[in-house]
Amino acid sequence: MLCDLREVEPEFVDQYKAEFFDKFSRRIVFSDDEVTVQDSFFDGTSQPTRSFVFNDRLHLIQSEVAIIKIPDEMSASEPEFDRSTLALDVHRALCMPLAWLPKHDQESAPLRIAVLGAGACALPLFLLKHYRPEELGHLDAVEPSSQVNELAKRYFGVGVALKHDPRLQIHEEMGEEFLAKQDGGGKYDLMIVDVEAGESCDGVRAPPVAMLDSSFLHKAKRLLVPYGILAVNVIVESPHELNRVESKLGQVFSCGLRFSLPVNTTFFLFNMCGNSTPVEVNEYIRLLKSSDFQTRYANTSELLDKSQLTEWSP
Repeated sequence: MLCDLREVEPEFVDQYKAEFFDKFSRRIVFSDDEVTVQDSFFDGTSQPTRSFVFNDRLHLIQSEVAIIKIPDEMSASEPEFDRSTLALDVHRALCMPLAWLPKHDQESAPLRIAVLGAGACALPLFLLKHYRPEELGHLDAVEPSSQVNELAKRYFGVGVALKHDPRLQIHEEMGEEFLAKQDGGGKYDLMIVDVEAGESCDGVRAPPVAMLDSSFLHKAKRLLVPYGILAVNVIVESPHELNRVESKLGQVFSCGLRFSLPVNTTFFLFNMCGNSTPVEVNEYIRLLKSSDFQTRYANTSELLDKSQLTEWSP
């Protein structure tokens, strides 16, 4: 193979490099010692995207959103973002519980959602885009990093969103602190935990160990309405660590679903009441495939073609 490479004409190599960088390119929008915001461009039908990563974990995209229009570099105006779609499969998977919540009608109160680990609010703003105020009344986006929140406002359109949609509330604090401040119970229909540990803790990269503690999980469960759902994004380094995570979840929740992506495993934990038992997994799949939001916008039916949804119990 090396011999073949040596025989390639230099002009061909130069042409290949030119075509590669013409089809796939990135532009650094902002960078410091900790984070990098970048725009990625793809030849063909794919939209350009804006994302940010922590410099010590370049392989993990923290938030990513499609861009409709990028202003000139000399312009002070912000890009026009496409909030109708999601770039990351894990965010799409975390939308699945919306097909499984009890049906809402005109007499029902609007949904209340909390997203712990909101990042640049790609997922929260996607949900607010597709659900009317009478359907989704309030969304708490919890992000402890002041730097991330500033990036979200400056480079991801979150500052504009806060001015135009009063349903969105950003809380700059740890998820554990946010839950501890919530009074009473039965507050949220859906709670999403999408928090990275930063450094691997005994092979578990997400969520942080504190969010697997029984006291945190009990508090989260109390804050769910009857039949509400806690969705947890889990990243581990081996099946052994995944078993340990499941054991901790099983100390508080008795049933749910598990969706296995190539890197992430998402758990959907049900706040069941009395002796109620969940329906068969095929029924959950049917609900996903019959949902207009899931099939047209979250595109979870495509995920089901590639990854497996299974029943879960401790």
